[in-house]
Amino acid sequence: MPKQNKTVKDNNELPKKLTETKEARQRRRRTNSIITASAILAFIIIIAGGGWYWVYQVPLKAPIIKVNDQTISIMYLLNLCLMNSSAPTDTMSMIQSVIDNCIVEQVASQPPYNIKISEADIDKGLRAEANSYYYGTDTATSSTTTTTTTAKTVTDAEFNEWYRQQLNKSQLSASQFRDLEKVSLIEAQLETYLEARAPTTSDQVHIYDIVAPDLTTARIFKPESTTAKIFRQSQKSKVKIQTPQPRAGIWVGFP
Repeated sequence: MPKQNKTVKDNNELPKKLTETKEARQRRRRTNSIITASAILAFIIIIAGGGWYWVYQVPLKAPIIKVNDQTISIMYLLNLCLMNSSAPTDTMSMIQSVIDNCIVEQVASQPPYNIKISEADIDKGLRAEANSYYYGTDTATSSTTTTTTTAKTVTDAEFNEWYRQQLNKSQLSASQFRDLEKVSLIEAQLETYLEARAPTTSDQVHIYDIVAPDLTTARIFKPESTTAKIFRQSQKSKVKIQTPQPRAGIWVGFP
C-alpha cells in the first residue's frame, strides 16, 4: 500500500509539471520576441540617427575659417549670425569680424600688450552686461576701465535667467559664449593701451592746386617749398595764375 500511494501522488504531480514547463516556454518566447523587436527597433533608430547626423550635423562642423591654429566651424558662424539677427550684417562682414576677433585674442597676450583676462574678469563682465540689460546702466568690464556704480545690481536669479536666455538665443555653448565676452574685454583693454600711446599731435601740410591751361605749361610748375619760386616761374612764362595764397608748398595740377 505505501508504494501505491506514492505512485498515485507522482501521477498527480506530472500534469502540473508539464503545465509549468509549457508556461515557461511561452514566457521565453514572449521574452525573445520582445528582445528581437527591441533590437530591430534600436537598429533602425541608430541607422536613421546616424544618417541624420552625417547629412545635417557633420557638414556644419566643417571648418570655414582658420587663423593660425584656431579654426571656426560653419555652425559657430551661423550661431553668431543668429545671435546678431536684430542687427543683420552681410556674411563677409561677419566673417571679417570673426577673423579680427581671433587675431586680437591671439596677439593681445603677447608682448608688448601682455593682456591677460581671468575667469573672474569674464564673470564680472557678464554681470555688467546683465546689469545693463535689467537696469540700463553700464558698469566696468575690466580693472583698467572706469567703474560706474549704481544703486541696483542684478541678483543671482536675475543673472542666471539672463544667462540662460543668451545661451538659448545664440545657440552657443557656455564656453563659446564666455569666449565672446573674453574677446570683448581684450578689445577694451587693447583700446585703452593704444589710446595711452597714440600721438596727440602731428605735422600738417596745406596742399593747393594750381590749374594750368595745358600739359606743357603744367610741367613748368613743380611742387615747391615756398610760394616765391612758383610765382617767379609764372612771371617768366607769362602765365596768369589765380590761386589762394598758400601757407606752405603748392602742388601744380592740370585738367
